[in-house]
Amino acid sequence: MMFETRSIGIDIRPDSIKMAVASRHGGRTKILELIEKQVPEVTDEEGKKLFGTVIREAFAENELNGDTCVVSLPAAFTINRILISPIADEGKIRQTLKFQMEPQIPYPVEQVITDFIPIRKTGEGTEVLAMAVTKEILAERLNIMKSAQIDPQIVTVDILALSDFYLNPFDFSDDKLTVLLRLGYENTFLGFFRGQRLLGFRTLEGISLSDEQAEQKMLKEIQRSLFTYPAAEAANSEIGVVCVSGANAENFRSLLQKKLPDIPVKVVLFNENSVAEIPPYLLAGSEEFQLAIALAHAGLGTGGNKINFRREEYAPASLLSRVKPNLLFSTGILIIALVAWLINVWTSNSYNERQLEYLNQEMVKTFADTLPDVKSPESVQRKIREEQENFRLLRNYSSRYVAPLDVLSELTVNIAEGQAVTLNDLSISDNTLRMTGEVGSFDDINIFKSKLDNSPLLAEVKIESATKAEKSNKITFRIRADIQRRAAAAQLQGGAV
Repeated sequence: MMFETRSIGIDIRPDSIKMAVASRHGGRTKILELIEKQVPEVTDEEGKKLFGTVIREAFAENELNGDTCVVSLPAAFTINRILISPIADEGKIRQTLKFQMEPQIPYPVEQVITDFIPIRKTGEGTEVLAMAVTKEILAERLNIMKSAQIDPQIVTVDILALSDFYLNPFDFSDDKLTVLLRLGYENTFLGFFRGQRLLGFRTLEGISLSDEQAEQKMLKEIQRSLFTYPAAEAANSEIGVVCVSGANAENFRSLLQKKLPDIPVKVVLFNENSVAEIPPYLLAGSEEFQLAIALAHAGLGTGGNKINFRREEYAPASLLSRVKPNLLFSTGILIIALVAWLINVWTSNSYNERQLEYLNQEMVKTFADTLPDVKSPESVQRKIREEQENFRLLRNYSSRYVAPLDVLSELTVNIAEGQAVTLNDLSISDNTLRMTGEVGSFDDINIFKSKLDNSPLLAEVKIESATKAEKSNKITFRIRADIQRRAAAAQLQGGAV
């Protein structure tokens, strides 16, 4: 999808690279791809370069670029301590954290990078789980990514990302202490949680299958850790349940339950709460990609216990710096498009100017015969305007036009000899004659009307009114008639015949 936010979890192993690509859909993490690349066995220095090359090839083959990238460090490489900071602001806690940790770690503060997980507010300040890693270890992991030409935005702790996929509201509740035991062949994680908040953890040696001596040693170490763990609150230090996961979890759960008969011990499975939606076609091989999936999930900003060691001189490039090459490229494309548009506009204008010049020349040639005095397009246009004005003045003159004097003459001719007809008002509009006047009697008006009916210029003659005046005994009239020269011509023609 366009503008889809994606996260890439990169699990760097001694012999392979495993990657998971995830995005957010409907508030859930959806796994889009699982990618594996094998790495041949080589020396350390060669291996660092080869790992980078393999990662770069995987990105190119799968068209991955510009997404959030997440890598991790093993929990065994970190140091964690519970501290009380008198500061409430998390930004200021982070600025002073390494100096507060200095008395409790075997490294000078200038050699470590620190981060923390806030636990709770107390009367003394803010209780935090502080974590530190040496710059040497962090730089080694980032150098691999640098050789791959990739700048990861997050460097977290492997087990913190993984723990999100084992926590559930029932076993990890806020009113009790929950222990998460994740067994592994290389190392084992023992974490203490209140709700979904990590309070502290220990990393133990890995465990091999069917190694009874190693199992017994692990059981004793776990039992000792459970009883010696310094609880943050004495009133709520009781362990509610021990959750076992990882390699051979069911068998180890039975052994641990025998050692701890008073504490419930149960098995929890990776992603049993569907933290991430894994398509069926990827589900079969997803077990080997658990850390890569967890890292991709953490890159979407949904993790409960967030740690990022990309601090101080190892801070990732700003968003502007990361998108600067794309911005420069986009700006270059925009400039090229603008120049092309300007060239197109200039070309179009030049063509239109040439066409206009050609049409003007043709117009002068066309009017040269009828208007010999014109020498330019402007003079042609001026001459046309003059003729249009003359034509406007003559717009009333046509083959049907009858001059008002002709109409008046026709009226005079049709007054019978010895008949007294006085015209008081006469108007001609839209080929219609309207007149008012006086006659001596009603017979006179009828005679006048009958003569007008035979007029070659008038038709549809109507007496609209005829009334006798009280004082003068005259008959006042109002007559309306249509002026029609064509009708008159036809009458004359008929009379001639």
